[in-house]
This record gives sequence, C-alpha cells and structure tokens, in this order.
Amino acid sequence: MGDNLRETFRIEADSDLEAELFHQGRMKPCTIENLSAGGAKVTSAVSIPEGGRCTLGVRLGHGLRPAMAAEPYVRFEMEVLEATPRSDHSFDYRLRSTMEPGSPAYEAAQKLVFAAQRAALAKRTGASQASPMVTDEERHKRIRAEKKPRFSRGSTRPGAD
Repeated sequence: MGDNLRETFRIEADSDLEAELFHQGRMKPCTIENLSAGGAKVTSAVSIPEGGRCTLGVRLGHGLRPAMAAEPYVRFEMEVLEATPRSDHSFDYRLRSTMEPGSPAYEAAQKLVFAAQRAALAKRTGASQASPMVTDEERHKRIRAEKKPRFSRGSTRPGAD
C-alpha cells in the first residue's frame, strides 16, 4: 500500500517549519517528519503517553511567513496514537488530529499545510508562486506523452461514432 491516499494535504519533513509540542503545561521544540490537518509524525523530548492529548504548535519559518501573515502560528489539537522512545531520550510520535473537520482550527491547519506545500514547491522549483496542485516538468511531459482517448465532436461515450 504505497499509495498516499489522504483526505487532507500533507507535507513531508521541512526545515522551514518551526514547531513545539505542548502537554500538561510542558513545552518542547519538535521536529516534524510529516504533517497534515488530520495528523502528524513528530519527534520531541516531551514525554506523552499513548492516548494522551497534546497541542502541536506550528509556524512557517522566517522566509515563508508572508504567505501566512494573517495566521503565522497554528495550533493542531492532537491525540498520541503511538509513542516510540529513542536512545537520545526523545520520542517519535504518531499523532491524530482531534479537531473537527470544517472547524476554524481545522481550516487554519489546512491553510498552513497548503501554504507550506506551496512554499516548499516554490523553493524547489525557483518559482515565485507555486502550488502543490501543479506537478514538476517531468510529470507534465509524461502526462502530455500519454495517449488519451479521443472523442468525436458528437460523441458522449468512448467508442461511439
């Protein structure tokens, strides 16, 4: 199951995101492996048991903030699905969002993830305005080269003459 079938936009590890994990009055910086409005994989030194609730605070890095000027910091309300201790006394966490889809918090989370995707793509391609909906040039070439079914002007279904 290598397909990445997700309900929300998702970003992979990105050094341009700053994040911290909050749990019971404690806060520690964390490293994001991947993030979406529906969940995340992070590493942090704060200890949270499986099933515990926490808040993941995320902001775009300094060079990317203009894209999210109105919402520079977003809180993701999460539940710990899996906590794996590491040898350096930190933990790898698999988190699931507890925010209600359609809620203002969930929408803000989706906007931050989408803006981060755009910024990462723009950085990678050198474009000033990039969208995760636009693929790279190699994929465009492959798509253009694929044979597509052609329909006659009056046809409503493939193979109709």
